[in-house]
Amino acid sequence: MLFSALVDADFLDTEAFYNQERQEQRAGFPTLSDLAERLRRHMDALSTRVELTAVNRLRRDVLDRCRAAAGEPPGVFSLTVPTGGGKTLAALSFALEHAIRHGMGRVVVAAPFLTIIDQTVAAYRDALGAEPLPFVEHHSGIEPERETARNRLATENWDAPLVVTTQVQLLESLFARRTSQCRKLHNLAGAVIVLDEAQTVRPEFRAPVLDVLRTLVEDYGSTLVLSTATQPELRERRTPDGKALPGFPRVREIAGDEATVQAQFHRMRRVAVERAPTSDWDDVAGMVAAEPRALAITHLRRDARELAGRVQTLRPDEPLFHLSALMCARHRQQVLKFIRQALAAAGPVRVVSTQLVEAGVDLDFPVVFRAMAGFDALIQSAGRCNREGRRVQGRLVVYDAPTRPPVGWLRTGAELAAAEFAGRPDLDLFDPEAYRAFDRKLIASHPTD
Repeated sequence: MLFSALVDADFLDTEAFYNQERQEQRAGFPTLSDLAERLRRHMDALSTRVELTAVNRLRRDVLDRCRAAAGEPPGVFSLTVPTGGGKTLAALSFALEHAIRHGMGRVVVAAPFLTIIDQTVAAYRDALGAEPLPFVEHHSGIEPERETARNRLATENWDAPLVVTTQVQLLESLFARRTSQCRKLHNLAGAVIVLDEAQTVRPEFRAPVLDVLRTLVEDYGSTLVLSTATQPELRERRTPDGKALPGFPRVREIAGDEATVQAQFHRMRRVAVERAPTSDWDDVAGMVAAEPRALAITHLRRDARELAGRVQTLRPDEPLFHLSALMCARHRQQVLKFIRQALAAAGPVRVVSTQLVEAGVDLDFPVVFRAMAGFDALIQSAGRCNREGRRVQGRLVVYDAPTRPPVGWLRTGAELAAAEFAGRPDLDLFDPEAYRAFDRKLIASHPTD
């Protein structure tokens, strides 16, 4: 912390001496109070415009709970809300209000994937304004027209009221030892840190990550918000043989007590899970081609290419979209835009993608096909199915891909999930406790010594 403060002060003082104009470009961001007021007006106006469906009632309830919890003392919070429950703006509402009430310096929102960042930034721009951008956007996929001089300078030390970044940038600031990365660290003291899709912190890295986040909370007055539909087991606990596992001594749930959270997930249960006993691409392609509107998700990029080619062969005259992490950010955003336009119109729409769409991407299909994977991936994939609750029931069809997931925790998660399905035909995939039990088994399979 001392090194970060010293290095940043040295950079800024040198800049002020040699280039006053450059230093003046750093100013001009709205205050936290201004951002909170903009967001309140946007959310209140939105609630009067949208149809009062069961999904939108839940979103409003989540927002109200986030606003009410903002007065709680700083510490570690979880926001466990079903997919499609409006976590993006509700978590920001909590973070801004909490920071204002407790005199905290800034809000840092960290998401794991660029697809989630794209959608989060779009939602924030819609709610807070876009010209000039009232927050800092710091990630590798930022579009050139949004990379203004002010934004570029603010990414050096995160000296702004609101920062939207990736988990990679956040963790590099916490663990790296280069001056260019360390100089952001002191601005995380007394900050609200929203860790979006918290389950994506890999099991083998969880111990050091939780340790440094706990230090920020306990020693430097920060607040941590763990926001996800698939809340991992991050409470401090012991194994049956007495070994201490990393975690937080206390995690307060914003969405309510355990019974309330269970009721929310029950109300948002809009998808039925089916197992497809197949491991052949022709069979999977046939199932996808038989559905006028379907999303199919694979483990690997080559699998997505293979499946897309076979579906296109079966339906050569109907639109098929392919998404892959090999796409650059602009191309990926364009394809997602075309998909949303096709979904808004009539006619068949089929998408074959890698797992880049399974979390944080606002798509709504009547049926989703997903290669067998860990519970977190399956639940997140189900969030792209019947997302708005306009159908009586959506379908998540879990199939066995001919290829296996990559070696490591992804493969372990898929094998554990397959065993759970085989042993419990009545398995409730959307029960939060079922996911926590799965997460405990996953962590047990990856020793952290």
